[in-house]
Amino acid sequence: MSFKKLNIGENHVFIIAELSANHGGSLEIAKETVRAAKRAGADAIKLQTYTADTITLNSNKDCFKINQGTYWDGQFLYDLYKTASLKNIVL
Repeated sequence: MSFKKLNIGENHVFIIAELSANHGGSLEIAKETVRAAKRAGADAIKLQTYTADTITLNSNKDCFKINQGTYWDGQFLYDLYKTASLKNIVL
């Protein structure tokens, strides 16, 4: 298979980096993350294009609260996804 001028699978592995929520709502951090991925050899960037409403319910029930020994403990899924959404960045 080829993409642009790359022959994927022959002599080149096509590397896709993920932006995810690493931007923290900052367009500048998002741009720098893309530049860093390019410097690291990524061929493409995968963007998460969800909104909190399309991925979970807006609920404050315990089953929607993160409590698994992670950085996000204490947050509700809806709030986390709302913060992580690219919708918070003006592109």
